Amino acid sequence: MPSNIIAIVGATGKQGGSVATTYLSTPGWRVRCLTRSPSSPSAQALAARGAEIVRADVDDVASLRAAFAGAAAVFAVTDFWAPMFDAGNARAAAARGVAINEWCCELEARRGRNLALAAAATDGLRRELMSWKEYMKIWARVLGLKLAGDDGSGHKELSVEEAREAIEGSEELKMEAVESIQYVQEFGWTAWSR
Repeated sequence: MPSNIIAIVGATGKQGGSVATTYLSTPGWRVRCLTRSPSSPSAQALAARGAEIVRADVDDVASLRAAFAGAAAVFAVTDFWAPMFDAGNARAAAARGVAINEWCCELEARRGRNLALAAAATDGLRRELMSWKEYMKIWARVLGLKLAGDDGSGHKELSVEEAREAIEGSEELKMEAVESIQYVQEFGWTAWSR
């Protein structure tokens, strides 16, 4: 009988957390949440609701492969903005002589590729859903940032293309890429948060 485990990258955030909540209440599915910080309050809250919490890092393909083992599906989300405001990334970008936004584009593309490579190497995995956030383009315009590509999304397309190439030839694995908008709360809409 096939596995009904969904491995969720980003489960401690808003988007991945909503996927975890949905699958925790869906009969027949087991939820495995991947996080760099299993002892964080958000990870522990998911564990208390029945999720399996596994340490993994999107910068470490081996940790992703281990965390994906036995899963039937993966939901993965990448984040352009959190690294943008990380002092370590600012130092790394400066050391390489590139702007922080360019550094973060490359970082997000690399992380998307890592997710796809790990998924492609996972036996029994049938579906990978990668979420690309359309709002990144909106905020780039608002903040006056120049991102890769004419419309500020070049690294997203690069990541999707590389992800598809990584799983090319897989008989079982299918990948879907979904673009979503930023959290509604950030545009001033608060009705859903009451």
